[in-house]
Amino acid sequence: MEARRDVFQAIADPTRRQIIGMVANKSLNALSKDGKISMELQDMFWGAYFGSCTDTYGVNWMFNRVEKSN
Repeated sequence: MEARRDVFQAIADPTRRQIIGMVANKSLNALSKDGKISMELQDMFWGAYFGSCTDTYGVNWMFNRVEKSN
């Protein structure tokens, strides 16, 4: 039950979600430069912000961000 509450708190705070989104977007764009974005970052049904890419060297990267409470 604790994890579910944490997810709902993160979704309820749009400022925090925007910051997470900006950092994740910059990271994904930097890693996928001369590579390929497999899945754009987006909110997923399990409550995370998720996306994936392949970098220049063929390494696959996945971003899965679920906000945790302090």
